[in-house]
Amino acid sequence: MEYRKIYIENFGKIRSAEIELAPMLLFVGDNNSGKTLTMELIYGVVNLLCSWKSNVTSVKRTMIDDITYYGFGDIWFSDLEKEINNYFKVNKVEFVINCFSKIIPLESIMIRFEDTKDYSYIYSISDTISLEKKYPDEHRELLMQDESIPNAGIDDYLVQNILKDILSIDLHERQLFVPASRAGLQMLYRYYFALPKASTEFPLAIYEFLQFLQTYSSKSILLDEENEIVQFVEQNILGGTVAFENNEFVYKDGANVMPINYASSMIHELSSITNVYKSSEAIGMIYYDEVENSVNPIKQGDVARALIRMCNNGKKVIASTHSDTMASKINNLMLLSKMKNIEKKNDKLEKLNLEVKDMLDNDKKIIVYEFKKAENGKVRVNALDFITYPKIGYSFERFNENIDNLYEEASCITE
Repeated sequence: MEYRKIYIENFGKIRSAEIELAPMLLFVGDNNSGKTLTMELIYGVVNLLCSWKSNVTSVKRTMIDDITYYGFGDIWFSDLEKEINNYFKVNKVEFVINCFSKIIPLESIMIRFEDTKDYSYIYSISDTISLEKKYPDEHRELLMQDESIPNAGIDDYLVQNILKDILSIDLHERQLFVPASRAGLQMLYRYYFALPKASTEFPLAIYEFLQFLQTYSSKSILLDEENEIVQFVEQNILGGTVAFENNEFVYKDGANVMPINYASSMIHELSSITNVYKSSEAIGMIYYDEVENSVNPIKQGDVARALIRMCNNGKKVIASTHSDTMASKINNLMLLSKMKNIEKKNDKLEKLNLEVKDMLDNDKKIIVYEFKKAENGKVRVNALDFITYPKIGYSFERFNENIDNLYEEASCITE
């Protein structure tokens, strides 16, 4: 098992947090508890790592049959951690301003690459160049081959590709943050870049979302698995298609075609899912803030299914929610995913009108983090345990408290 963790101390309202960058993360909790801020911080960390220029003096170099091999192993990983964490320590203010365009209190931030001893990276130069990932059993996975890289930039290029692989992002993919205010931003993004620079101080994650919209173009052909997810979202959630035509997003419902500005708020909120797959720019990591915005509780179950399908498709997904319905839907899907009796599982899938594609793959992992306010105003961030027996799954303490209060209130009124 590979772990990449971010450690945070006294960040905004958050007292401390230890976030593992698993294939799927769900942040739950009250308003103003730091979920969005944490997502934007993670975005900034990943952005930094994917453009990192590392010292490669500890890389092992060997020459065999006129082929030069570079070995990135334990010592290099250890040095890399020290480099990055020293950068955070020395340039903490600069990093925060780059992420948020403002000063946000942050006592400390660190990263850890754990279990890197289980593999190494080998870069070779001959007539072609290649980058391979080598596992303890000597099995090698080819990551890149025959790329045109200027000699002067080879070291930096290799390090950036290795870090992307460590983060489980494809070498040619980027990340995309979809903000909670996406409906308004999608209507106004064209005007944003015409404003004076002094008026454009958004966090990096939101700024790059606006750039994504501003420079958007559609690819001509979708892969089969991409098309399956797009069709699922369009048929089960949007009730139509979102397309990019004549340099603008439009919503199509049968013969009706209208600018997306005039579609419902739900279309605005969830169109980014299909836009990610239809974009000519490859997206490997998607952050969906307040994913349930403007979504009917009945439809939230289909949104939960879409998120899991995206994760199974290879996207890294980080989503936040205030909705007990959304959290419960994901919890139910996870309870089903972890059922070991296949015959019984298939029977339940049929009864619930679900598909095997809605089950999280065995090689994927979801972690749910609860943001809970303490008496001193600080927020505790805890990874919730998945309770398999009795079959509870995740125990959402804050949501359960709210449901109990509503029940007691109704009992008081009707008694």
